[in-house]
Amino acid sequence: MHLALSLLLLLSAEPAQSKLPIELREGLAIRGVTRGGRVPFPLDAVQYAIVAGTFAKPEGGAEIEFGEAKRSWERLVAEEDGSIRGSAFSGGYAYFEVERPQREVAILEATGHGMAYVNGEPLAGDPYGYGYSKLPVDLKEGPNALLFASGRGNFRAKLTPPPDSAFFNLSDATLPDLLEGDSAPNWAGVILVNATRSPLTGLVVRTQVEGGKAADTEIPALEPLSTYKAAIRIVPFATTEGSTADLKLTLIHSDRMLDFQKAQLRVRGPRQTRKVTFLSQIDGSVQYYALNPATDDAPGKALILSTHGASVEAIGQADAYSPKPWANLVAPTNRRPYGFDWEDWGRKDALEVLDLASQKLQADRSRTYVTGHSMGGHGAWYLGLTFPDLFSAMAPSAGWVSFFSYAGGQRIEASTGIADLFSRAANPSDTLGLVRNSSKQNVYILHGDKDDNVPVREARSMKSALEAIGRTFRYHEQPGAGHWWDGDAAPGADCVDWPPLMEWLQAAKSEPFSGARQVEFVTFNPSVSNTMSWIRIDLQRAPLAQSSVSFRKTISGLSGVTSNVQRLSFAPEAIDSAKNPFPIEIDGQIVPVPTAGRAGAWITLKWAEGRWVFDGSRFPTESFPKHVRPFKEVFENRMIFVYGTRGTSGETAWARAKARFDAQQFWYRGNGAPLVVADVDFKPEVHEPGPVGRDHPGLRNLILYGNADTHALWGWLLGESPLEVRRGRVRVGDRQFVGDQLACLFLQPRKGASRAMVGVVSGSGMTGFRLADRLPYFVSGVAYPDWCVFEPAVLRTGLEGVLAAGYFGSDWKLDPAQTAWREGVAASKE
Repeated sequence: MHLALSLLLLLSAEPAQSKLPIELREGLAIRGVTRGGRVPFPLDAVQYAIVAGTFAKPEGGAEIEFGEAKRSWERLVAEEDGSIRGSAFSGGYAYFEVERPQREVAILEATGHGMAYVNGEPLAGDPYGYGYSKLPVDLKEGPNALLFASGRGNFRAKLTPPPDSAFFNLSDATLPDLLEGDSAPNWAGVILVNATRSPLTGLVVRTQVEGGKAADTEIPALEPLSTYKAAIRIVPFATTEGSTADLKLTLIHSDRMLDFQKAQLRVRGPRQTRKVTFLSQIDGSVQYYALNPATDDAPGKALILSTHGASVEAIGQADAYSPKPWANLVAPTNRRPYGFDWEDWGRKDALEVLDLASQKLQADRSRTYVTGHSMGGHGAWYLGLTFPDLFSAMAPSAGWVSFFSYAGGQRIEASTGIADLFSRAANPSDTLGLVRNSSKQNVYILHGDKDDNVPVREARSMKSALEAIGRTFRYHEQPGAGHWWDGDAAPGADCVDWPPLMEWLQAAKSEPFSGARQVEFVTFNPSVSNTMSWIRIDLQRAPLAQSSVSFRKTISGLSGVTSNVQRLSFAPEAIDSAKNPFPIEIDGQIVPVPTAGRAGAWITLKWAEGRWVFDGSRFPTESFPKHVRPFKEVFENRMIFVYGTRGTSGETAWARAKARFDAQQFWYRGNGAPLVVADVDFKPEVHEPGPVGRDHPGLRNLILYGNADTHALWGWLLGESPLEVRRGRVRVGDRQFVGDQLACLFLQPRKGASRAMVGVVSGSGMTGFRLADRLPYFVSGVAYPDWCVFEPAVLRTGLEGVLAAGYFGSDWKLDPAQTAWREGVAASKE
């Protein structure tokens, strides 16, 4: 009897349903309380309550107002297989509660959701249904609240026990293909999970390719309850074509093995398509590009950069082409199959791959082409028109024009000063605005006339735009063809490997830009694209409005016109140094430029006091050439997310959770690996090894989470910034906004650095901090100016909740002409 009683007590203290794993099958759902899209401030009634601190455990039938409508929470039950149809909480949320007998760490495995809150802390979602998200969460004793924002498909979630304090998640490994006979060291990207509430230091990953040598990689300190996609070294060995090789991975901590896993690597012959991994300078992560090699190894061949469509892997894109005797075909990844639509970090990935592959393959730069299909067709337009010097031909297939014409982007009507600033921030996505950059390029447009995915109107729109400016180009609509088509048994898919297109590319070649007599160039952002041939736009008068130049060489000198240009430069090949001074006619004014002693140097003119003058100096504080804008551009240069720890426990918890959330989002959307570091743990000698001094190439971009009262690095990095955020106020120049409900984004150059930047995600109190939680700055097509201050009303009214915004001047101080304040809400003078 005594044994039976003890067993009964044990079972009542630890009920069977409390044991992990737990599948989330029953909860509550609410629909239609959000309105998103590619906008800087999505509308969201539930998030508004979370930000205000009024969100409570929902009850069935409880109502929420969204605009003029009322929505109610309803019972939610999973299907037999554990899945929940996405329509059950479309445009809304699903809520679950999990009771735990004691505090513990669990792994949340969920898919089909936009993001999640676990006990109020945000976690990245899996909206595309990849299925590889395994995030550690801290469950407390008693009830735990799990709130999921809707995604794109069916949803399912479960909580599982961690296999150890740290472990591998190989479901999203970035692995190279091994090249037959090649034993050069290589890179792989593998996710590590810290399933503890403490930082983990001293981790080592040991790799060993079957039959080869072991290699150890030291791992940076992992934040508590974090994931990190580590770059690990691999030493291959000479292998046999057509075989595979096992890769052994061992996770070691203090001589103890925490995890051991095996992955399989493909071994490819020199003429087979293959994945080539590399270490990205964007964030230090491991990325890959797919190579479809030419049929022989002779250098000097053409290079075809092929950009893939949505949901397509880069290796699949490369496999869609037959090998070419005259060209190597290279397919970058866009960072993910969906990624960034070849803009933002997709654009940066494509340029990084182009540079690496061109060097490795010794490509003929005069025969470098960009092509692509669907989203990749848009990529071909966007890359080709944004960087006209890089591509002698662009050939989009089934490509859409811009976010505004096809992909759900909302063009902000510039009805107020603030709206105009945000509208300008999105201008670089306006591909139609760049068509004049095609003047020296060969263009081929391919589209199926029965395309039910990307309407043929997109091709016809670009056709009309090119015709309107007198460009010559090739255009082909395939009769009866849909989106993806292949009309014959020839190798390669016709919709990308179209024989007439390939024959046309083979013959296309660009003339050296240095010999151009006429140069016409347009840009929206000189920190992204500023050069064509022998002319460079250094600075704009109105940032991110369209800037243009049109110049020609004449018998006497140079003559041309500009629009929205503050400063521009001419390459040495445009200047006749035998003439001193050399005359440049610009906007109807003659500027005599001294050439004595300046052979081989760029010549710079600047607009000052209503006239053009020769500028013989270069100012390191100006935003040209390496400082970037607007705000989103700060997420590069091997950025580090640094959270503040000098505040209250709640402020520190927010900063850590937000930095971790952003790192998760950048991993999910961009296959990224940004480091997350506490302010007190950031050490330049550790995190930025390089030459002595603060202005060295090793300086990295830093993203600060916190404010001047909570972040230990604020004074050092931002002591001279025109914006300051503290508890209870935000100062913008000599004005200030008061309250704890304010959030702020801005960027500044790192003091004394020629390139490195500081980005800030900040708030004036816990309400303001929570307001900054879910800004969609990692979503392509969403744009912010250099700085903005806003309040919770943005979650109800969008841009009407922005209090002030602007672009900095070339000295990175406030520019009154590029600053806007919300009407009727004046900031007080200090």
